[in-house]
Amino acid sequence: MKSRISSWNKWDLHIHTRASKIKKGNNEYFGEGVSFTDAEIKDFVNHIFPDSKPKLVAITDHDYFDNQQFLKIKKEVEEYSEIKDSQFCVLPGVECDIFFKLNENNEVIIEDDARQFKHSKRTHIVLIFNDIDWGDERYLELHNLIEEKYRDDSPIWINELLQKFAQNKFEFIAIPHFSKENGIEDSVPDNVDGARCEHNMEEKVNWILSGYFPLLDAASSDFTNMKVVEFYKQLSNKHGFKIPEVLTSDNHDYRNYNKDLNLSWYKATPSFKGLKMCCSDYDMRVKLEPDAPRSIFISKILITGDDEYVEKKEMELSENLNCLIGGRSSGKSLLLKQIVKASGSSDADNELLRYKKYDGKFSVSLIGNDGKVYKGKPEYISQGSIIEKYINNTSNSNLANDFKEYFPKNVDFESIEKDKENIKTTLSNLDNGLERLSTSSKELLSKNFNDYLSISKIKYENKISNKTLLAEFDYGYKTVNNLKQFIEILETNKQLIEPYKKLYSDLCNLIEKFKKQLELSLKRIKIYELIKKASTALIFHLDSTAEGYDKKQKTQAAAIGSLSNQVYEWWRTYSSVNKHIKSLKQTVDSLKETQTFQNDIPSFKFSIKITNNLTITELFKVVLERVKDKEIRESTKNFFQLADKVLTHPYETYVSKNLKTMIDSKLDESYKIEYLIYEKGELINSMSEGRKVSVFMNILLNRTDSIEPLIIDQPEDDMDNSDIYEILVKSLRSRKAGRQIILATHDSNIVVNGDAENVIYASKKNKKTKISYDYGSLEYEDENINIQKLICDTLEGGEQAFINRAYKYDLNKTKIYKWESVK
Repeated sequence: MKSRISSWNKWDLHIHTRASKIKKGNNEYFGEGVSFTDAEIKDFVNHIFPDSKPKLVAITDHDYFDNQQFLKIKKEVEEYSEIKDSQFCVLPGVECDIFFKLNENNEVIIEDDARQFKHSKRTHIVLIFNDIDWGDERYLELHNLIEEKYRDDSPIWINELLQKFAQNKFEFIAIPHFSKENGIEDSVPDNVDGARCEHNMEEKVNWILSGYFPLLDAASSDFTNMKVVEFYKQLSNKHGFKIPEVLTSDNHDYRNYNKDLNLSWYKATPSFKGLKMCCSDYDMRVKLEPDAPRSIFISKILITGDDEYVEKKEMELSENLNCLIGGRSSGKSLLLKQIVKASGSSDADNELLRYKKYDGKFSVSLIGNDGKVYKGKPEYISQGSIIEKYINNTSNSNLANDFKEYFPKNVDFESIEKDKENIKTTLSNLDNGLERLSTSSKELLSKNFNDYLSISKIKYENKISNKTLLAEFDYGYKTVNNLKQFIEILETNKQLIEPYKKLYSDLCNLIEKFKKQLELSLKRIKIYELIKKASTALIFHLDSTAEGYDKKQKTQAAAIGSLSNQVYEWWRTYSSVNKHIKSLKQTVDSLKETQTFQNDIPSFKFSIKITNNLTITELFKVVLERVKDKEIRESTKNFFQLADKVLTHPYETYVSKNLKTMIDSKLDESYKIEYLIYEKGELINSMSEGRKVSVFMNILLNRTDSIEPLIIDQPEDDMDNSDIYEILVKSLRSRKAGRQIILATHDSNIVVNGDAENVIYASKKNKKTKISYDYGSLEYEDENINIQKLICDTLEGGEQAFINRAYKYDLNKTKIYKWESVK
């Protein structure tokens, strides 16, 4: 299928026919006559253009252009293209003998002046012409002009020759030929009078790149000469730029044309416009080997839907850079979002809600490079999302998740999070403990020990059964044990009760009484043991004795048991609170000091900073802030004092102040993990919003952790203007070789100088609803669409962007031709 997008294919920009015999005058060219016969023309096309051979050739005979033969070849190539359903192209050209002027030091004179000069050695250049829209008379005019200049076998001064073509408004590309006799490297000798002359090499480079020649023609048969390769490598290294040599066949007999010929690869549609795009961006579009194909990309978009709302269309996508252009509200963003949705991602679902009138009336299907329906995980950067996600949102999580491949890996996040959780849990337990301690203290303060002995009387039966007696026996044991435990606790922890002075005094008196009762109880227990062994008859005789003792003992035991449990619970709560305080202090004291981990990549530094300003005092202030009691807030200085204070003061907190929220805030403030990005030593946080967007866009474009397509909606909108070319365009040019990019834009520099391999033009057929799309490479044009014209008409500064691109590679410097104005 004839492709509209820029893709890699072989070209041969230097090939001869038998017409070269006219000027060459030797037997180098086979056959009789000076032109191919009709049968030979057909044979020539079949030999040159099979799929394994070039898609474009330039007929470049020596100092001669056979216009009639060329028209026959061109017609045959067009018919061959239809048969093969592919795109092949033949361009008119000529290989010219030229010389240039040297001063007395053998330096090249670029501009003509009145100084004395001598001619350089004879050399060759190849001229290739743009014959689009030519009629037969224009081919004849080219034939006559070349015939006029080359009446004999003498070379022509280069300026005179090229200016003559320019005056006659021929658009052409001039390419010097090197590495053979009359080649460019021999035209200015490197050795003068037997001594090395460095400035001659300098002048050669200046001449090559003076504006005449965007490319250098190296015959593939000669390129194997390592001396030649080394020569141009030396020039490149010496002057810090790449000299763009291209391999051609320089074939003189098409019958010997080798299908395995080592030709250069060009990323463009086979046409003169494609050649011009390659010359104006040779570092991206001309190579000895093509870029490796992407492993994952979308190769086709199928647009369907209601005819009233959208025009059905099948479009190719480049595996590199695809730019959507069009007027405002023409359907650019809508198509991007539909592509995201069709991939199976939900990232654009919310944004599609803004296009309700197209819901169900506009749909997209995607075909992957494997020929199957594409369902993948493209990365989608919506309009304004960088500001929303990384600038307005202060959360570290977006940076941590989205750029994890750049941040240091040797940070113990698990330990940090565990410490934070320990602090939160301990503070929560401490808070609950203080509440329980306060309640328990309040209850104890409200009673006297004697209150515990005022227990309602228990009714007893006149007689005690054996079963009842056994139960009482067990209870008696429990009573004794409770009494033992109670006396032991109070004896060893009297200091804990000291704040309750009256209670303490009563307790001391009771302890003495309880010790006596304990002795009595131990003796009385022996009675129970005897009773347990006694017969049933004996039980009846002990009723009265057992009833009186049992009643007293049971009442006393109940009171002591109740008080024992309550005081013990209070003491255990107090101990637990102190344990939480000690644990909290230990955890805070063990936290790591402030430290920074960093990872450097070109131009950027990715740092993780763990900031620790957290102290036990800071946490105490957070807890104290919630307490209602003014005296507690004003008189307590630390957690231990707070625990003692709630023995006599209520621990009541404000309902409106949530401890978890307050602690989270304090940890975020004082013990935090920061993800910091520096560009050339400057922290992103300190930059303007536009610069921040530019830096994040640069990082996102150049990330290497994904090979899925990258889809971006108007990336230039929030960037500083100065960064659009320096950051965005350069990043797009760099990254598109490794990842498919699909973006919508209003900026001509992104499309033209970003060197889009495919441009999709969105427009509305009527003002209300119907959207249509068309597409093609920067160099593509047919009877219905001219992509360069659409760019110039649609995008501000479009024509200037093309001109600037040409100037960048010196294509316009000599005014031999100008970039075609398409307005």
